[in-house]
Amino acid sequence: MSFLQPSYFLHFIVCVLYISFSSASAQREIILKRALLIKSDNPDYSLHRCDYALLVPADRPGKQTILEYKYPSLQPNHVKKTESSEYYLNWKNISFSQLNKNILEVSIRLKLFKYDLNTAKIKPLIDASDLDTLLYLKDEENFRSKAKSIQQVASGLTGNNREDIVRAVFNYVVKSLDYHIFFYQDRGAKQALKDGKGDCTEYSELMITLCRAKKIPARIVMGLIPKINGEIGHHNWVEVFFPQYGWVAFDPTWADHPKATTTFSSMKNTYVQLSNKRYITSILCPCYSKGIPFGIRLRDTCEDLQKNISSKIKEMVSYYNSNNLPKAASLADSLLSYEPDNSTLWSFRGVIYARLENFEKGFECMATSLKNSDSREEKNQSLYAFSNFYALKGEGENAVKYLQDALEFGFANYEHIYADKDFDKIKEYPPFVKLLEELKIKQKNEAAAKQAGKEKEK
Repeated sequence: MSFLQPSYFLHFIVCVLYISFSSASAQREIILKRALLIKSDNPDYSLHRCDYALLVPADRPGKQTILEYKYPSLQPNHVKKTESSEYYLNWKNISFSQLNKNILEVSIRLKLFKYDLNTAKIKPLIDASDLDTLLYLKDEENFRSKAKSIQQVASGLTGNNREDIVRAVFNYVVKSLDYHIFFYQDRGAKQALKDGKGDCTEYSELMITLCRAKKIPARIVMGLIPKINGEIGHHNWVEVFFPQYGWVAFDPTWADHPKATTTFSSMKNTYVQLSNKRYITSILCPCYSKGIPFGIRLRDTCEDLQKNISSKIKEMVSYYNSNNLPKAASLADSLLSYEPDNSTLWSFRGVIYARLENFEKGFECMATSLKNSDSREEKNQSLYAFSNFYALKGEGENAVKYLQDALEFGFANYEHIYADKDFDKIKEYPPFVKLLEELKIKQKNEAAAKQAGKEKEK
């Protein structure tokens, strides 16, 4: 895994790391900032005190994990969990004069995990604390599943199993509605069906209601969508219950976009969940009802840590290629603090240790890399790195063994193997020489077969 010579190797490791970060179960780490901007221009109320509560995201197993809360200004008095599992930060007895100098703000570092249907089929997640499905079969306001118009449509949405039926519902909603913003108008599924248009709320309500009409538990998710420019969008989407998968997310609104990448079974990893309630407010303040003259506004912003990670990867590889191993190691450690399960980073760190001849720590990193390798691609990269590790250590037998294992798992970058300087210590080791000769013959035969195939097509 030496990258000290041609720029080709730099391209190789950057590609491997980018693939690893982008495919990592689709994990994404962000910093979400929610701030209450409160102001009273009336000096008579400067000493008046109020209580404030702010809705914040909480842990949702397999979907999002809260890593850290920070309070840049005033620390909240306590965190309150509601009966329906929403979390509110509570600031008590705060005067308007205090708010002239301080903002009620929280900075939340959280990790998001994709849990669409494709993901659920690979790694099913059933949260034992979230199995109350009867609640989400009800005919209720905005979800009138027993309404004649809803029942009539639902009767035509059929399939051999739950997935087929939900797919039929999803496709119907996407085809039947046109996107139209209603802002704060409360419309519901029946009206959305009648009008044939709506925003994310109507798309979600109609899909949920049709699922319930088919006796399939479904519920709304109210949350936030981080945008590229650091802004936050408020959004609603859908979760449907599958006995074998638990609650799986769907977004019919984004699937109806002209350039949609969202599909029935695939969603982007951009969803921060706040609540499964149809009616929920982000701000609670009893002073609203007392006629006190003041203004209050919620400001949401975010920072995508993935961008920082990408720049650090480039910097780390640059140090590695210039043989500045201490700085490369320092950046690798920093990246691992963001992505502790990233197999490629662990193998990269292990090879750095090996080049510094710290083989004990290097072995620990290589073993962790192999343990964290989920996909076939990650596995062959980890095995190849293990081969580098043993070659740097001068153990030809183990180096050849792991290289053969990597090849069996699909590692096919033969040119990289031939030029890899990390194999210099074993380049005259007979089994290694024999393996390279076999690879060159295999590569030649594969090229000939490919050419023959092209000529046959002509």
